[in-house]
Amino acid sequence: MSQRNDVLEKTTAPQGPEPKPPAEAEQDIIEPLDAFLPPPEDFFDDELGPDRILGDVAMDTDAGESLLTSFGSNLNVVVIGATGAIGAALTSRLQRDPAVSRIYAFSRRGAVTYGGNVVGGEIDLTQERSIERAATAVSAGGPVSLVIVATGYLDQGDMDGPGDGWRALDGLDMANAFQINTIGPSFAAKHFLPRMAEGRKALFAVLADRPAQPTTAAQYAYRASKAALDSVIRSLAGELIDHGSGVLCAGLYPGAVDTTFSEPLLGDAEEEALSPEQAAERIIRLADRTTPMDSGLVVALE
Repeated sequence: MSQRNDVLEKTTAPQGPEPKPPAEAEQDIIEPLDAFLPPPEDFFDDELGPDRILGDVAMDTDAGESLLTSFGSNLNVVVIGATGAIGAALTSRLQRDPAVSRIYAFSRRGAVTYGGNVVGGEIDLTQERSIERAATAVSAGGPVSLVIVATGYLDQGDMDGPGDGWRALDGLDMANAFQINTIGPSFAAKHFLPRMAEGRKALFAVLADRPAQPTTAAQYAYRASKAALDSVIRSLAGELIDHGSGVLCAGLYPGAVDTTFSEPLLGDAEEEALSPEQAAERIIRLADRTTPMDSGLVVALE
């Protein structure tokens, strides 16, 4: 009997520190349930669009007043997409700005004749060699203070109905959207940034869009490519800072604009949409008010 007790004592004696209970051991790696909940209903509200809202300013200006006072004078400005509704309005308004010495107005058409201080030229955002040639031509006139990429692609040839969004996604349409809305502007940055002014304010700007729920496959492609462009702008700004460059990069969002191109994107905002001329003035004002604190961001007016 005593031998049996000795065996029991040996087998029930503590063998070391007790292991953690399973629940306690796994507690640190359990994700909160909230992380898997769907986004709130206001996830795509306009308020979530721009990274920074700049205070609003009066839109009415005297005919001889410059909208680019923060850049100085004798400016060389590049507009890419100058024959589109917004690009044409930008070219026209910049042509009247006393601080602008020369405007290089590029488009796929190329042969458009401008008067005064506007130099027309051809550019094809699907061909890097075309972008490089345009940048080389500009460099002969001296450093550039402002580049505005006012191009965009949204497939309108086969607009599918609401609710057919992801079911109707098309690889070719998405590739075209990324080529024009993301890759082309990225190549424009590659070839124009080295030709921009140093020692004074200089800005490489693209037209930005607000986040919104796509309802068609074409909108999926458009919004995805514009979001990718925002990421490129943020990366460009960071790299320029790392290399000690003073050139700024930003996305400029003027608000909803009433054009044939943007009509499928307006939705409920159609009644509040700006004319191309109003949008052009807002874009120029945004460029003027952009500071180093805004580089890499999407900025808008109130």
